[in-house]
Amino acid sequence: MKRGERGDVVRNTFLILIFTILLSAWYVGQDRQFFFKQYKNEVKGFYKEPHKLRKMFVSTEKITVKEPGKGHLSGGFFLFFGGISGDYQEGTETSKLITHVRFAWEQKDNVYIITTLPLEKFRVKLVETALPTASFSLKEFTMKEWDDDKFRQTIINSSEGWDAQVDYVTFTISKDDWPTDIRLPLNQGYYN
Repeated sequence: MKRGERGDVVRNTFLILIFTILLSAWYVGQDRQFFFKQYKNEVKGFYKEPHKLRKMFVSTEKITVKEPGKGHLSGGFFLFFGGISGDYQEGTETSKLITHVRFAWEQKDNVYIITTLPLEKFRVKLVETALPTASFSLKEFTMKEWDDDKFRQTIINSSEGWDAQVDYVTFTISKDDWPTDIRLPLNQGYYN
């Protein structure tokens, strides 16, 4: 083998090796992405299917948010002469009432989980006759989040912090269990 041919063989072998490594890395990444999508669909599918609903309680909580005060101070001095000026604005405090619903839903095999969610995350589906059920719609999560063991265990086990991943809950109940009780304040106080 001549000297120039040996260099070509080494270069071609090096290129084939680099190509093989890149192809293997791409394949492993695709395989990982496939399994992530599969797990994600299984998890979301589990929560989306109807779960038996048991007890339900409503609680109202007063939340107070305090905004910090704002101010500034400026001044200047030269030797012993100068001045300072500034102002300060007191912080504000706002309060609002938050309504939470606490309910028990069956995870599997008569094991019930008690979950508390704000009222804004609920939807009600009325049907003619049905056992009360709850189904959950989860927010989208990324593969990076799924790689975090704590996040994954929170989602899988419906443990503390899981409610932050719930987009909304749909209660499917019988029309007889949801009476029409609409009271609008129409023209009250104007003509009385």
